[in-house]
Amino acid sequence: TITVTCGGKDYTSTFSALAGSQYTVKVTPNTGYTAGTPNVTSGYVNSNISISATAATKATYVFTINKTSNQTITVTYGGTTYKSTASANTTFTATYGEKWTATIAGATGYNPGTLSATSGTITGAVTLSATEATIKTFTLSFGATTNQTYVATIGGTAKAATSNATSYTVNYGTSYSVAYTAASASAAYTYTASGAVSGTVTSNVSVPAKSATATLRYYTLSIGAVTDQTYTLTLTKSSTYGGTLPSYTSTATSAAQSL
Repeated sequence: TITVTCGGKDYTSTFSALAGSQYTVKVTPNTGYTAGTPNVTSGYVNSNISISATAATKATYVFTINKTSNQTITVTYGGTTYKSTASANTTFTATYGEKWTATIAGATGYNPGTLSATSGTITGAVTLSATEATIKTFTLSFGATTNQTYVATIGGTAKAATSNATSYTVNYGTSYSVAYTAASASAAYTYTASGAVSGTVTSNVSVPAKSATATLRYYTLSIGAVTDQTYTLTLTKSSTYGGTLPSYTSTATSAAQSL
C-alpha cells in the first residue's frame, strides 16, 4: 500500500492537491512481504505527480537449528534437508508462507530427545531445538555358579565375589568381564574354574550360569602281605561318586597289594 500524506490527510488513491502543497510518501507491505521502494519520498506539488514503487517481495527469515550432542535434527524445507551438528548451529533462509517438517534421531546408544516442534509454516524467524539425548540403559545379568565364585568387573569397577545370580542396570557401551575362582578341593573332588567372560553392553546381556569342572580324586589303597592265610580283595564302584575302578586280580592271595 502506497500512502501519500498531503495537507494533513492520508491518500491511497488519486487525489487533487493545491499547487505548492507539501507531501510525503510511505510504502507499507502486506503481511509476509517486504515493501518496494517509492519513486519519490517527499516534495511539493507543482505539477501532476505519479507515485509508484518497485514490487513488493516475499519476506524471508532465518531458520535456526540449535546445535545438538548425541542426536541429529533433520529439517525438510523446499525439497532440501538441513541437519544439526554438534559444533555449531545450522541456519538457512526460509520464505514466508512455506512449510517445513522436522525429525530427530539419537546417536548410537542414545535416546533422541523431544523436538520443540515437528512441523510448521514460516511466519517469522524460527529456532528449532530439542531436549537432550539420554544414554540408553540395559540389564546385565550373571547366572549362579556351582563350586566356584566369580568377580564381575563392570565399567572398570570390581564387584564383590559371589556365587549368586546378580543383575545390574548399566549404560550402553559399558565394558564388563567375569573372572571365576574354583572352590577348594574336597575329599572327593578337585575343581577347575570356568573360563573368563568379557564383552561390551549394546543390548540386554545375560551371562549363563556356569559350574566348575569337578574331577574325582583318587587315593592309594595298600594291603600288606599276610602269614598263614590268604585274602580276597573286592572293589565296587560307589553310587555316590562313581569313578573308574583300577585293574586288579580278585583271586585269593597272601601277597601285598597297592592300588
